[in-house]
Amino acid sequence: MRLFLLSLIKRITTNAIRATNVILNLLSSLPVRIFLYLASLLIIWAWLSSSFWTLRYFWDWSGDVATVLVIVGVIGETFAEWTEEHARKYRSLAKLSVAVLIVGLAIELSAHRIATDLTAEETADADKQLGQTFKAAGSAIERASEADERAGLADQNAGKANERAGKNEREAAVLRKQAARIVKRAEDEATARIAIEQRLEWRSLSMPQAEAIRKARPQELIWLNVGMEYIAGDLEGGLYADAIRSALNVAGLKAADPVANLLSGPLPVGVQIRTGDAFRVNERVLRSLQRTLRAAEIYAPVLRYKDMGVLDIVIFVGLKPLPTDMPVAK
Repeated sequence: MRLFLLSLIKRITTNAIRATNVILNLLSSLPVRIFLYLASLLIIWAWLSSSFWTLRYFWDWSGDVATVLVIVGVIGETFAEWTEEHARKYRSLAKLSVAVLIVGLAIELSAHRIATDLTAEETADADKQLGQTFKAAGSAIERASEADERAGLADQNAGKANERAGKNEREAAVLRKQAARIVKRAEDEATARIAIEQRLEWRSLSMPQAEAIRKARPQELIWLNVGMEYIAGDLEGGLYADAIRSALNVAGLKAADPVANLLSGPLPVGVQIRTGDAFRVNERVLRSLQRTLRAAEIYAPVLRYKDMGVLDIVIFVGLKPLPTDMPVAK
């Protein structure tokens, strides 16, 4: 049984080898190779033609290429059959040249026919577009005529519009004058309202002003005893005096709590620095205190009184000055 299987396998292998040799010999023969070359060329051309079927320049190019193939085929066949010796020696070249000639003629005829059809279609499309262009031009001429008529009417209407524009301009000038008077009146009212608000607004010290006092305080004012007074019954002045006291204490001075002072006669206005009329108080200390308050936009003149102690320094907060009574910073 084993010998039979080995003999069967050997026969199958031998037959397969013989079939393979036959196929290889067939593929290596000249007619088969020529057929494969031509089939490949036709497949490539068919693929290109399917991709560019509607492009006329492709078919023109295909016709040119086919013409070159025809010329190459004719030259090759002529050379192969030039003499009997050439015919025997270049028989394969003759067969190949004939095949190339046949393929070139086939492609040239197909390309010429398709290019002619595409040219006819393009010409028909161009004629159709030309007719549409003429039709559109006629419509455009009609519209231009109508536009000329409308332009004439527009000129007439423009004259009337110019007259109305002149009248409107005169009315606008009158309205502008009235508007200017209204704006001026509103500005005057706003200015008056601001003045009233400034008169009614209570004095106070903002955080930046308190910080300015602290930064402007010189070394010589540390632990300086300062009294605080305001007019009895003036609640606004009392609160302002307490705000100044708080800022001075933060700056390092020793400012006392504000004391109400009952006065008669004309009441003082604004903030004052009061001290005795003796010369025992250092003038430089008074000027330093004055500059420190000025850093917070508090402009306090120095006043001397006989009935005050020789070492007393009092910051007196009078009535709130009107905007026209406020001193100007120098």
